[in-house]
Amino acid sequence: MNLSYYFEEIKTSCKTHKIIFFCSLLAVIAGILCGIILDKPLSLDLYYREYCSDLIYRIVNKDHSVFSIFFTRILNYALVLIFCLPGGIIVWCLPVHYVIIFYKGFIFGTACVIMITVYSLSGVIILLLVLLPQQVIFSGILVILVCPAYENANNNRQSGCIALRPYADIVVLALIVSVAAAILELLTIVAVIRPLNFIL
Repeated sequence: MNLSYYFEEIKTSCKTHKIIFFCSLLAVIAGILCGIILDKPLSLDLYYREYCSDLIYRIVNKDHSVFSIFFTRILNYALVLIFCLPGGIIVWCLPVHYVIIFYKGFIFGTACVIMITVYSLSGVIILLLVLLPQQVIFSGILVILVCPAYENANNNRQSGCIALRPYADIVVLALIVSVAAAILELLTIVAVIRPLNFIL
């Protein structure tokens, strides 16, 4: 895989489709703001509180294998990227990509509120050192991925055939970067968060 070639392709695609790129950025921001501002139904609020509680327990508890967090994160990223594939094949499926971007932002916004209001200092530390870097990296991946997806899907529509290879290669590259982000999270938990257990 010629990384420089694909990075150049992605860069060119984002420059060419600036409106598509800008809309994906807005989707992230809108999702985060909605997660922070909107009142959730009780069942949804309880679900996300349970999600945050489980996440903190797995991160802080030294008896819990850090590799389970790592593999869960990779599985989550892989599933999201798989759901993004149709948007790179059929142009009418591209809105699904925006829904995914918005939803990931919404989850992060909701988690921010819970981490700060419920878990105070512990929540803020985990939010800043673990959740925020992951959100920035993976949201960046999803935002950048929209432009190549649109370009490939639009080429398919114009040519009347279905070509997946060019876009699939970029998705594989996105997965590799996601794995690197998960490794960074693992190292942060082991080297920084767990040694800070006495204040969490």
